[in-house]
Amino acid sequence: MASAHAVLSPSESMLERYRKYLLDVRGLVATSARGYVDVARAFAVTRVADGELDWKCLRPEHLIQFVLSASRGRSTGTAKLTVTALRSLLIYLHIEGLIAQPLDTAVPSVAGWRLAGLPCALERRDVQRLLAACDRRTHHGQRDFAMLMLLARLGLRAGEVRMLKLDDIDWRAGELVVRGKGQRIERLPLPADVGQALASYLRRGRPDTAQGRTVFVRTRAPHRALSSGGVTEAVAAAASRAGLPHMGAHRLRHTLATQMVRSGVALPEVAQVLRHRRLMTTSIYAKVDREGLRLLARPWPGGAA
Repeated sequence: MASAHAVLSPSESMLERYRKYLLDVRGLVATSARGYVDVARAFAVTRVADGELDWKCLRPEHLIQFVLSASRGRSTGTAKLTVTALRSLLIYLHIEGLIAQPLDTAVPSVAGWRLAGLPCALERRDVQRLLAACDRRTHHGQRDFAMLMLLARLGLRAGEVRMLKLDDIDWRAGELVVRGKGQRIERLPLPADVGQALASYLRRGRPDTAQGRTVFVRTRAPHRALSSGGVTEAVAAAASRAGLPHMGAHRLRHTLATQMVRSGVALPEVAQVLRHRRLMTTSIYAKVDREGLRLLARPWPGGAA
Protein backbone atom coordinates (compact mmCIF):
# COMPACT_ATOMS: atom_id res chain seq x y z
CA MET A 1 0.00 0.00 0.00
CA ALA A 2 1.40 3.41 -0.98
CA SER A 3 2.31 5.81 1.81
CA ALA A 4 -0.09 8.69 2.39
CA HIS A 5 2.84 11.07 2.63
CA ALA A 6 5.36 11.58 -0.15
CA VAL A 7 8.95 10.92 0.87
CA LEU A 8 11.01 14.08 0.51
CA SER A 9 14.42 13.93 -1.12
CA PRO A 10 17.40 14.83 1.12
CA SER A 11 17.50 18.24 -0.55
CA GLU A 12 13.80 19.00 -0.10
CA SER A 13 13.86 17.65 3.44
CA MET A 14 16.65 20.08 4.35
CA LEU A 15 14.83 22.94 2.61
CA GLU A 16 11.65 22.20 4.56
CA ARG A 17 13.58 22.35 7.85
CA TYR A 18 15.20 25.57 6.69
CA ARG A 19 11.80 27.05 5.83
CA LYS A 20 10.50 26.28 9.33
CA TYR A 21 13.65 27.85 10.80
CA LEU A 22 13.03 31.04 8.80
CA LEU A 23 9.42 31.23 9.94
CA ASP A 24 9.74 30.08 13.55
CA VAL A 25 13.22 31.28 14.55
CA ARG A 26 13.98 34.18 12.22
CA GLY A 27 10.39 35.38 12.23
CA LEU A 28 10.22 36.01 8.47
CA VAL A 29 6.86 36.43 6.78
CA ALA A 30 5.82 33.63 4.43
CA THR A 31 6.62 35.53 1.22
CA SER A 32 10.14 36.43 2.38
CA ALA A 33 10.78 32.88 3.56
CA ARG A 34 9.66 31.58 0.17
CA GLY A 35 12.18 33.82 -1.59
CA TYR A 36 14.99 32.67 0.71
CA VAL A 37 14.10 29.02 0.17
CA ASP A 38 14.08 29.52 -3.61
CA VAL A 39 17.66 30.78 -3.46
CA ALA A 40 18.61 27.94 -1.12
CA ARG A 41 17.08 25.41 -3.52
CA ALA A 42 19.06 26.81 -6.46
CA PHE A 43 22.26 26.67 -4.41
CA ALA A 44 21.53 23.16 -3.11
CA VAL A 45 21.37 21.91 -6.71
CA THR A 46 25.04 22.83 -7.08
CA ARG A 47 25.94 20.77 -4.00
CA VAL A 48 24.33 17.46 -5.00
CA ALA A 49 26.74 14.60 -5.67
CA ASP A 50 25.53 11.06 -6.40
CA GLY A 51 22.04 12.02 -5.29
CA GLU A 52 23.21 13.30 -1.91
CA LEU A 53 23.79 16.80 -0.58
CA ASP A 54 27.48 17.46 0.01
CA TRP A 55 28.19 20.40 2.31
CA LYS A 56 31.51 19.17 3.72
CA CYS A 57 33.55 20.28 0.70
CA LEU A 58 31.95 23.72 0.49
CA ARG A 59 34.52 26.45 -0.19
CA PRO A 60 34.37 30.25 -0.56
CA GLU A 61 35.03 29.94 -4.31
CA HIS A 62 31.81 27.91 -4.64
CA LEU A 63 29.89 30.79 -3.07
CA ILE A 64 31.46 33.36 -5.39
CA GLN A 65 30.74 31.22 -8.43
CA PHE A 66 27.08 30.80 -7.42
CA VAL A 67 26.55 34.52 -6.78
CA LEU A 68 28.08 35.45 -10.13
CA SER A 69 25.98 32.88 -11.96
CA ALA A 70 22.71 33.66 -10.16
CA SER A 71 23.13 37.44 -10.53
CA ARG A 72 24.05 37.52 -14.20
CA GLY A 73 21.51 39.62 -16.11
CA ARG A 74 19.54 40.42 -12.94
CA SER A 75 18.81 43.77 -11.31
CA THR A 76 20.92 45.04 -8.43
CA GLY A 77 18.01 44.47 -6.06
CA THR A 78 17.63 40.83 -7.11
CA ALA A 79 21.37 40.25 -6.83
CA LYS A 80 21.39 41.71 -3.32
CA LEU A 81 18.49 39.48 -2.31
CA THR A 82 20.43 36.47 -3.59
CA VAL A 83 23.43 37.45 -1.46
CA THR A 84 21.30 38.04 1.64
CA ALA A 85 19.45 34.75 1.21
CA LEU A 86 22.67 32.81 0.65
CA ARG A 87 24.24 34.26 3.80
CA SER A 88 21.13 33.29 5.75
CA LEU A 89 21.37 29.72 4.48
CA LEU A 90 25.05 29.47 5.43
CA ILE A 91 24.30 30.66 8.96
CA TYR A 92 21.61 27.99 9.23
CA LEU A 93 23.94 25.28 7.91
CA HIS A 94 26.54 26.23 10.52
CA ILE A 95 23.96 26.22 13.33
CA GLU A 96 22.85 22.74 12.26
CA GLY A 97 26.45 21.53 12.18
CA LEU A 98 26.35 20.80 8.44
CA ILE A 99 29.37 23.02 7.79
CA ALA A 100 32.27 23.47 10.19
CA GLN A 101 32.94 27.16 9.56
CA PRO A 102 30.46 30.08 9.33
CA LEU A 103 31.00 30.93 5.67
CA ASP A 104 28.45 33.75 5.47
CA THR A 105 31.23 36.35 5.54
CA ALA A 106 32.77 34.76 2.44
CA VAL A 107 29.76 35.66 0.29
CA PRO A 108 30.70 38.65 -1.92
CA SER A 109 28.74 41.86 -1.64
CA VAL A 110 26.89 43.39 -4.57
CA ALA A 111 28.00 46.90 -5.51
CA GLY A 112 25.17 49.37 -5.42
CA TRP A 113 24.70 52.84 -4.04
CA ARG A 114 21.35 53.68 -2.53
CA LEU A 115 21.27 57.24 -3.85
CA ALA A 116 22.88 56.46 -7.19
CA GLY A 117 19.81 56.69 -9.40
CA LEU A 118 17.79 59.79 -10.16
CA PRO A 119 14.04 59.56 -9.69
CA CYS A 120 12.32 59.42 -13.07
CA ALA A 121 9.84 62.31 -13.07
CA LEU A 122 7.30 63.51 -15.60
CA GLU A 123 7.08 67.06 -16.90
CA ARG A 124 4.01 69.01 -15.81
CA ARG A 125 2.54 68.90 -19.31
CA ASP A 126 2.86 65.10 -19.34
CA VAL A 127 0.99 64.85 -16.03
CA GLN A 128 -1.80 66.88 -17.61
CA ARG A 129 -1.78 64.60 -20.66
CA LEU A 130 -2.06 61.60 -18.38
CA LEU A 131 -5.04 63.06 -16.53
CA ALA A 132 -6.70 64.17 -19.76
CA ALA A 133 -6.46 60.60 -21.08
CA CYS A 134 -9.19 59.58 -18.61
CA ASP A 135 -12.56 59.84 -20.33
CA ARG A 136 -14.70 61.30 -17.54
CA ARG A 137 -17.87 60.75 -19.52
CA THR A 138 -17.62 57.08 -18.47
CA HIS A 139 -17.72 55.38 -15.07
CA HIS A 140 -14.31 53.89 -15.80
CA GLY A 141 -12.84 57.29 -16.64
CA GLN A 142 -14.35 58.92 -13.55
CA ARG A 143 -12.74 56.28 -11.36
CA ASP A 144 -9.33 56.39 -13.01
CA PHE A 145 -9.23 60.20 -12.99
CA ALA A 146 -9.93 60.28 -9.24
CA MET A 147 -7.22 57.67 -8.59
CA LEU A 148 -4.67 59.52 -10.72
CA MET A 149 -5.45 62.79 -8.93
CA LEU A 150 -4.69 61.12 -5.57
CA LEU A 151 -1.41 59.82 -6.95
CA ALA A 152 -0.37 63.05 -8.66
CA ARG A 153 -1.51 65.64 -6.11
CA LEU A 154 -1.00 63.83 -2.81
CA GLY A 155 1.77 61.40 -3.77
CA LEU A 156 -0.11 58.40 -2.41
CA ARG A 157 1.19 54.91 -3.05
CA ALA A 158 -0.86 52.56 -5.21
CA GLY A 159 -1.73 50.37 -2.22
CA GLU A 160 -2.91 53.39 -0.24
CA VAL A 161 -5.26 54.41 -3.04
CA ARG A 162 -6.59 50.87 -3.40
CA MET A 163 -7.27 50.52 0.35
CA LEU A 164 -9.05 53.87 0.69
CA LYS A 165 -12.44 53.48 2.39
CA LEU A 166 -15.53 55.69 2.15
CA ASP A 167 -15.18 56.47 5.86
CA ASP A 168 -11.62 57.72 5.26
CA ILE A 169 -12.90 60.85 3.50
CA ASP A 170 -13.70 63.58 6.03
CA TRP A 171 -15.62 66.03 3.87
CA ARG A 172 -16.37 68.41 6.72
CA ALA A 173 -12.73 68.76 7.79
CA GLY A 174 -11.39 68.53 4.25
CA GLU A 175 -9.07 65.67 5.19
CA LEU A 176 -8.22 62.17 4.04
CA VAL A 177 -7.27 59.25 6.30
CA VAL A 178 -4.43 57.28 4.71
CA ARG A 179 -3.35 53.81 5.77
CA GLY A 180 0.32 53.70 4.88
CA LYS A 181 3.30 51.42 5.33
CA GLY A 182 3.76 49.65 8.63
CA GLN A 183 0.05 50.04 9.46
CA ARG A 184 0.55 53.79 9.99
CA ILE A 185 -2.64 55.85 9.84
CA GLU A 186 -2.29 59.54 8.98
CA ARG A 187 -4.58 62.41 8.08
CA LEU A 188 -3.76 64.48 5.00
CA PRO A 189 -5.31 67.73 3.76
CA LEU A 190 -7.69 67.09 0.86
CA PRO A 191 -7.05 69.63 -1.94
CA ALA A 192 -10.20 71.05 -3.51
CA ASP A 193 -9.52 69.62 -6.98
CA VAL A 194 -8.86 66.16 -5.57
CA GLY A 195 -12.03 66.37 -3.48
CA GLN A 196 -14.01 67.36 -6.57
CA ALA A 197 -12.63 64.38 -8.50
CA LEU A 198 -13.56 62.03 -5.65
CA ALA A 199 -17.03 63.53 -5.25
CA SER A 200 -17.70 63.29 -8.98
CA TYR A 201 -16.68 59.63 -9.03
CA LEU A 202 -18.76 58.78 -5.95
CA ARG A 203 -21.83 60.52 -7.38
CA ARG A 204 -21.62 59.38 -11.00
CA GLY A 205 -18.94 56.70 -11.35
CA ARG A 206 -19.11 54.31 -8.39
CA PRO A 207 -21.76 51.60 -8.99
CA ASP A 208 -24.73 51.51 -6.60
CA THR A 209 -24.15 47.76 -6.32
CA ALA A 210 -20.53 48.17 -5.18
CA GLN A 211 -19.51 45.63 -2.56
CA GLY A 212 -17.99 46.80 0.72
CA ARG A 213 -16.78 50.25 1.79
CA THR A 214 -13.76 50.48 -0.51
CA VAL A 215 -13.85 53.72 -2.52
CA PHE A 216 -12.50 52.32 -5.78
CA VAL A 217 -14.12 49.21 -7.19
CA ARG A 218 -14.19 47.28 -10.44
CA THR A 219 -16.37 48.81 -13.14
CA ARG A 220 -17.57 45.37 -14.21
CA ALA A 221 -19.74 43.16 -12.03
CA PRO A 222 -19.16 41.95 -9.45
CA HIS A 223 -18.25 45.48 -8.29
CA ARG A 224 -15.74 44.51 -5.62
CA ALA A 225 -12.46 46.13 -4.53
CA LEU A 226 -9.71 46.49 -7.11
CA SER A 227 -7.02 43.81 -7.34
CA SER A 228 -3.54 44.55 -6.00
CA GLY A 229 -2.37 45.73 -9.41
CA GLY A 230 -5.54 47.61 -10.33
CA VAL A 231 -4.22 51.12 -9.62
CA THR A 232 -0.95 50.58 -11.48
CA GLU A 233 -2.85 49.08 -14.41
CA ALA A 234 -5.01 52.21 -14.58
CA VAL A 235 -1.91 54.43 -14.73
CA ALA A 236 -0.30 52.27 -17.42
CA ALA A 237 -3.49 52.32 -19.51
CA ALA A 238 -3.79 56.11 -19.23
CA ALA A 239 -0.14 56.50 -20.24
CA SER A 240 -0.74 54.33 -23.29
CA ARG A 241 -3.77 56.40 -24.34
CA ALA A 242 -1.78 59.61 -23.82
CA GLY A 243 1.08 58.37 -25.98
CA LEU A 244 3.48 58.33 -23.02
CA PRO A 245 6.02 55.58 -22.16
CA HIS A 246 4.87 52.71 -19.95
CA MET A 247 4.82 53.70 -16.30
CA GLY A 248 3.48 52.63 -12.94
CA ALA A 249 1.73 54.47 -10.13
CA HIS A 250 4.95 55.26 -8.26
CA ARG A 251 6.08 57.45 -11.15
CA LEU A 252 3.54 60.07 -10.07
CA ARG A 253 4.81 60.01 -6.49
CA HIS A 254 8.35 60.62 -7.79
CA THR A 255 7.04 63.40 -10.00
CA LEU A 256 5.32 65.23 -7.15
CA ALA A 257 8.46 65.10 -5.00
CA THR A 258 10.65 66.28 -7.88
CA GLN A 259 8.34 69.21 -8.65
CA MET A 260 8.36 70.25 -4.99
CA VAL A 261 12.16 70.24 -4.80
CA ARG A 262 12.50 72.18 -8.04
CA SER A 263 10.05 74.74 -6.65
CA GLY A 264 12.31 75.33 -3.67
CA VAL A 265 10.50 73.23 -1.06
CA ALA A 266 12.90 72.05 1.65
CA LEU A 267 13.59 68.32 1.93
CA PRO A 268 12.05 67.99 5.42
CA GLU A 269 8.77 69.34 4.01
CA VAL A 270 8.97 66.94 1.04
CA ALA A 271 9.57 64.10 3.49
CA GLN A 272 6.48 65.16 5.43
CA VAL A 273 4.30 65.12 2.31
CA LEU A 274 5.65 61.71 1.24
CA ARG A 275 5.37 60.49 4.84
CA HIS A 276 8.93 59.19 4.90
CA ARG A 277 10.06 58.10 8.35
CA ARG A 278 13.68 59.02 7.65
CA LEU A 279 14.99 62.10 5.84
CA MET A 280 17.62 59.88 4.19
CA THR A 281 14.84 58.25 2.18
CA THR A 282 13.96 61.66 0.74
CA SER A 283 17.59 62.65 0.09
CA ILE A 284 17.59 61.13 -3.39
CA TYR A 285 15.42 64.04 -4.53
CA ALA A 286 18.15 66.53 -3.65
CA LYS A 287 19.91 65.47 -6.84
CA VAL A 288 17.07 66.67 -9.07
CA ASP A 289 17.71 70.25 -7.93
CA ARG A 290 20.35 70.81 -10.59
CA GLU A 291 20.54 74.58 -10.05
CA GLY A 292 21.13 74.12 -6.34
CA LEU A 293 23.81 71.51 -7.01
CA ARG A 294 25.46 73.84 -9.51
CA LEU A 295 25.71 76.58 -6.87
CA LEU A 296 27.25 74.11 -4.44
CA ALA A 297 29.84 72.86 -6.95
CA ARG A 298 33.36 74.05 -6.17
CA PRO A 299 35.47 75.59 -8.96
CA TRP A 300 37.92 73.28 -10.70
CA PRO A 301 41.47 74.00 -9.36
CA GLY A 302 42.77 74.49 -12.89
CA GLY A 303 40.43 77.42 -13.43
CA ALA A 304 38.47 75.84 -16.30
CA ALA A 305 34.75 76.53 -16.41
